[in-house]
Amino acid sequence: MIDAKTMLFGLLGWPIDYTMSPQIHNQLSEKEGRNAVYLAFPTEEKNLETFVAFARVYLKGFNVTVPYKEKILPFLDSVDFSASVCGAVNTVRVADGKLIGYNTDGGGGKRCIEEKLSLSGKTAVIKGAGGAARGLAAALLPECRVLIDARRKEQAEALVACLASFYPEREISVYAGQRGDILINATTLGSESQPGMPFTEEQVRHSLLVYDAVYAPRKTELILTAEKFGIPTVLGMDMLTGQALLAREIFFAEERKEEDSER
Repeated sequence: MIDAKTMLFGLLGWPIDYTMSPQIHNQLSEKEGRNAVYLAFPTEEKNLETFVAFARVYLKGFNVTVPYKEKILPFLDSVDFSASVCGAVNTVRVADGKLIGYNTDGGGGKRCIEEKLSLSGKTAVIKGAGGAARGLAAALLPECRVLIDARRKEQAEALVACLASFYPEREISVYAGQRGDILINATTLGSESQPGMPFTEEQVRHSLLVYDAVYAPRKTELILTAEKFGIPTVLGMDMLTGQALLAREIFFAEERKEEDSER
């Protein structure tokens, strides 16, 4: 029931007619028995500063999607290590009017993978070099070898160089045909508007897990191919839920601390 104590959260982006975040978060709040509401806040760039001012006063936290994952940075009071590595923010916690930025793109995806496969000693091939690829690579690097396979080699090289500066002792390089235990599609290839396969059947057949960030359709050609060979999969919707759960841990961190101190 919505009342004067209802906590308000939301999603910042433009356009966001497609988003499933309100549905995911509101269902989780109902399940958890939280007095919280999550709304979509479609915001044109000219109104970004106005939204931030509103958020400082009225929101407890919000998620950020395209095109604001980088553009939100100048408005934040601080960012954690994950956001620094990624150079982008997708989750913001509001604490006493301060905006603190995080990035759960990689952490949420990593959790989904670890539920089905140990990362230790594995090689992950990530298709793409954008924000999603960067977040996943940063999250996986402490545990396994990462290979970046981008459409343009210079993009892959730039991402490798950036992440290597944060993780100088970890193995990250440009993909050069090596076998991958974990295949990750962090591009839009395979979506309803861009059908296709980012990896070959041969690559899929010799993998241990296939992860596709695309969530429309629910099962892409890549996922269906993996299932044909009996390879475990992580779907785009799994990833969205994983990111939402991690974001909620950030949103309600102080609440949990208070609960623990009372025990």
